[in-house]
Amino acid sequence: MFNRLSVRAIQKALKIVTDYLGLEYISTHSFRKLYAVTAYEANGNNIELVKELLNHTSIATT
Repeated sequence: MFNRLSVRAIQKALKIVTDYLGLEYISTHSFRKLYAVTAYEANGNNIELVKELLNHTSIATT
């Protein structure tokens, strides 16, 4: 049903949206960090869960 999007395609789409909204310094990485912080706070500061959600092998990475 859904085609896999390349990382570059997502980056280009994000650039179009942020340009339209007049936002600067927004990247796919900053959205990933926002996702991690939101998940962390919404789940009682469960760092182990966030590690899994981000597919990290170590909590030190997370």
